[in-house]
Amino acid sequence: MSEKVVGAVSEVKKRIASLDLIRGLAIFLMISVNALFDYKAIPWWLKHAPWDGYTISDIVAPMFLFSIGVAYNLSFKKRRSSHGTGKTVLHFIIRYVILFSFGFFGEWVVLGKIGWGVLTMIGTVGIYCLVFMFLSPTLRVIISAVPFIAYQVLLSLNVPIILFVDGGLGGPAAIPAWGFIVILASAAGNWIYKKDYKRVASVLGIWGAALTAFGVILSFIISFNKHLVSASYVLFSSGISLLAMLLFYLLADIWRWKIPILGIIGRNALVLYILSALFILGFNALVPIEAKLLYVILGTAAVLGICIGVGVLLDWKKWYVRL
Repeated sequence: MSEKVVGAVSEVKKRIASLDLIRGLAIFLMISVNALFDYKAIPWWLKHAPWDGYTISDIVAPMFLFSIGVAYNLSFKKRRSSHGTGKTVLHFIIRYVILFSFGFFGEWVVLGKIGWGVLTMIGTVGIYCLVFMFLSPTLRVIISAVPFIAYQVLLSLNVPIILFVDGGLGGPAAIPAWGFIVILASAAGNWIYKKDYKRVASVLGIWGAALTAFGVILSFIISFNKHLVSASYVLFSSGISLLAMLLFYLLADIWRWKIPILGIIGRNALVLYILSALFILGFNALVPIEAKLLYVILGTAAVLGICIGVGVLLDWKKWYVRL
């Protein structure tokens, strides 16, 4: 790759502060959920819904994809203007192939199985979304809705298109559903970057509330289901992510509040997520799945503490690891 892996401090300062915060919140929750996942003492509402339904854990993946989408729009436009179309496309393909490889081969080597984890999904979704970045924000959302709706229709007709159901991410067939979140977020990112704060707040608030309400209403017809990446799940999660983005936008970009821990995690989100997988493996090896709740909470806190500590060190050294 033509650029350094470690980003310069000046480049980080140009970022939207709320973007780092929502990314940091998603990774904080993702590490917590992954650490708690296997333990029997953990209450159901801290775990993913086993099939139909929605818990706090089910917002994590969509929220992280949303943060990727906001950054995708800004990064694509900036890189294309400075490096040209060909190099930009190659850069994004390499970036997401690397993420796919981390996920796919990581599960194969560490867990001894072929699965469809978060990094595998992000890698494929990132490549899928690339072609839509050449369209205007409104047009890309409209056109991406077509394969998303087609996917939901096939689900409704009980067409056997879902693989890796046990992974909870739908497998390759669900890429248009996950991709819709990224593309919607990329349109939101365009608004955040260009418009005055009152218009940004109104658009994020109106669309966030509308999608959240629509997702709830649709859930009476098509149930929330993360494993199938159902339409109600996608729309509701997108709405919640928009509202979370609005909150962080007001707090950090408008009122200039500092939320240091989430910002630190968000500035090195992917490296901390990858490292957390190793720490969680060690945690699982030391603490049996039948352990009491107190030990599970202490172990999860230790994993989070180590990850935050690494993030603080990277932030102190001004090392911002990216692809």
